Order: sequence, then C-alpha cells, then structure tokens
Amino acid sequence: MNKEYLVVLPIEKTAVGDVYPQGKPLPLHCTVMPWFRIDSEERLAGLRNKLMLLACGVQNSIELITERQEFFGPHANVPVHVLRRDERLNLLHTELLVFLAERKSLPRELKWIGAGYHPYVTDTSYSLASGSRYTSKHLILIERGEDANKTVKSRHTLGDIPF
Repeated sequence: MNKEYLVVLPIEKTAVGDVYPQGKPLPLHCTVMPWFRIDSEERLAGLRNKLMLLACGVQNSIELITERQEFFGPHANVPVHVLRRDERLNLLHTELLVFLAERKSLPRELKWIGAGYHPYVTDTSYSLASGSRYTSKHLILIERGEDANKTVKSRHTLGDIPF
C-alpha cells in the first residue's frame, strides 16, 4: 500500500466516496491528524474501528472558533486560521496519535502533532473572519492515493453509537 491518510472534522459538506483530484482543495475542515501512512489493509480496518470509537466518545459536535490568521507548513506558506483550543478536539488528536504511534504510522513531520498540535482550518481564500464559529458533527478519514487524488473513505458521526 502506498497511500496516505488524513483525519479531519469537516466544516463544509463531505460524503463518503467524494473525490478531490490533485490540485483541487478539500472542503473547509479542521485537521485532527495530518497525512500519515498505513501499511496494510488490516491496519486500515483497525484505524476505521478506532475512528468509530473516538467519534462515539464525543458528545454530538465540536464547535470550531477561529482566532487568527497565520501561515503553516514547512515553508510557512500555507494560509490557515488557527482555532481556539478545545479539550475534546485535543483529546481526539492525542488518542489518535497514541494509536498511530503504537502502529508505527506517525506522520513524517512530527512538528505539527502532539505538543505541537494547533487546531486550524486551511483557507486559501481567507474567507473566514476571526471569531467565526462552525460546528462539526463528523470525523472523516481521507485517503490520498498514488495518483494524488483524495477520496473520503469513512465518515463517523460524533456522539453516535453505530451498533
């Protein structure tokens, strides 16, 4: 498997099966875990189960509140809106981080995870105003294939018990 995965809380509508070709941005979202690799179908199934359990543990939704504009990325050239810290969002990130670390599937760039994690929304148009409030009700898994297309692979409703 030569695929990478991203876990997000969507702001704009997304559905399982949606495809975003290389060069087309994803809908607005808050990154919970930046791009990482999974090396087997078995581990991918385990990740989906973990995301389902994490989503079950969050009550109904997470409010995302923009605080300020900054530039992130290795070259500090990606425009983002940093979000107000949220205990539930930090817990989601941390629990997913531990899960990935145990499976040796951490993102390549460690600067943006763990203690370096700052929730943000990438916004290339700068259409978000500071103090804007958004509610996210889902945890989304996105796959980037060898062709660089990004596909929504799973969607888990926060606070929902799926069985």
